[in-house]
Amino acid sequence: MAHAQVLPIPVLLRIFDLCMKAQDPFPAPKDDVLRVITHAFPEWRRVALACPSLWTHIQLPPVRFHHPNNLVQLFQQSVERSSGLPVTVELYDDVGALLPGGRTAKSVEDFLYGGGGISIIDTILQPIRRCLVSLTCLLCGSDIINFLRLPSDTFPALECVSITFIHTLDTPRSPFTQDLLECLNFTVFESHGALKEAKFDILNGISPLDLKLPWAQLTKLDMNRNPISPLLFLRLMRRASSSLVEGSFHVEFPRISQRPFYPRYFDVLMPRLTTLHLKLVNPSLDTSFFFYIRLPRLQALRIEQYDDYAAWELSMFDPFLMHFRNTLRILELADFSPSATDYAPPVRKRTRALHQELESVFAILWRLEDLRLPSSIQVHAMTIEKLADGRLLPSLTELELFAVNAEQILWMKQRRKFLSRCYQLQPGSSRMANEIGSRISVKEFRHMRVWVKEHEVERMREAAEALGLGRTLSIAGFRL
Repeated sequence: MAHAQVLPIPVLLRIFDLCMKAQDPFPAPKDDVLRVITHAFPEWRRVALACPSLWTHIQLPPVRFHHPNNLVQLFQQSVERSSGLPVTVELYDDVGALLPGGRTAKSVEDFLYGGGGISIIDTILQPIRRCLVSLTCLLCGSDIINFLRLPSDTFPALECVSITFIHTLDTPRSPFTQDLLECLNFTVFESHGALKEAKFDILNGISPLDLKLPWAQLTKLDMNRNPISPLLFLRLMRRASSSLVEGSFHVEFPRISQRPFYPRYFDVLMPRLTTLHLKLVNPSLDTSFFFYIRLPRLQALRIEQYDDYAAWELSMFDPFLMHFRNTLRILELADFSPSATDYAPPVRKRTRALHQELESVFAILWRLEDLRLPSSIQVHAMTIEKLADGRLLPSLTELELFAVNAEQILWMKQRRKFLSRCYQLQPGSSRMANEIGSRISVKEFRHMRVWVKEHEVERMREAAEALGLGRTLSIAGFRL
């Protein structure tokens, strides 16, 4: 180990950085890489303490100490060593996950640094308010309203927030949400000059609009864990329309009994949005919604769907897709199941999308390069033939799908590879190359992921290897 002490400083710093990136999130204080490094060798300690940038990302794990002041001192030590540089503070914020080490939380305090024995606002946030640029945390109980009522200039450099609001695990909704006037006095984000990215998990009943975010300057907004109505989604999008580049939302369409009282929609144009993730619940109840959203620059789209009344009704997305038919490059469709207990799907209309609807989507989004489909959308043999010869999605290079006929998928990949190679040949190299190259420009699949029945996996892998497709084709199994 003597040689390790005399490494050049840039090499040491690179090693320290890699070690920090490789460690598990939210390590216990005794296991934190920087703490270990500073106690390993005197030279390592000198180098680490002389580099303030190593100390600017502060993770505070959900741990309880008999003496919470010890945890406060560890935090203050990291702040002092950062020497006033912009600081990122990350506390545990996912109440739906297990605690580090696989522990189960019994109360909301189990998710907090110090187990509730430390004031997050007064002890952690206020001392670094001038240099705080990114904050991830969970706020509960009275901390929620105390935080939201801070003056808007409290965190002048804050650019990114990820916050979970929950009163308690047993009673998520905060009592103050029953009083409308209480919710009108939130000021911490009002007219904030630096905030660009925001992610919220609102479990306590606050309306997103009451947060008074600087909507017109947000470039990234993630509310994927907060079910909202289609109308509220449109309102949020309209407020952020001039700046939003990336968005993620969970939209629940109203039940039939609620529709007569539902306000009318309005058009929303998002001129800068390039990435969108939508989680949709019962979209078949109101397909008119998709006529009102225009995203002329969208490049990546992920749609997750759960519907009590229908399977994938792909035709309802056609008006929506038309607005970005020339720009979309990535499309991912996926199924999901809401965790709420009141979701009990009746008999569905049909089990999978019609191949004509799927081909219509492919014809609209003809420039797609990356496509991922769920098991509930089975690709018809006729559609596979059109994908194979490039009549559909000639630019597609990445594909994931569930195979009904795995042999046909292997044939499709071979056929596509052959046609792409013919197109790359120089004119005049062969009569066949001239004929194919003159009528089609098709790209080879760089990578395909195919899901087949579990008992077919080994056979299909052997077949892929025999055809020389093993490197660009991965085969996985699923149970019926």
